Amino acid sequence: MKRLLSLMSAVLISLVSFTTVQAADSKKPIRIPTHNWSSQVVMAYVIGGIFESMGNNVEYVPADSQAV
Repeated sequence: MKRLLSLMSAVLISLVSFTTVQAADSKKPIRIPTHNWSSQVVMAYVIGGIFESMGNNVEYVPADSQAV
């Protein structure tokens, strides 16, 4: 559980630091993948909600877990 939380935190930090810089000047939606893991789906929508509250467009893209 602790490892999963660390992984989700790292993903959150990297998404926020990388995409907010690009999304601020872009009309394109931020694409957030959703895998077939319940915890990842929840975090994807939490992150997407944060971006939407900042005024960005968000697109959720279903992703194949086996392709990762």
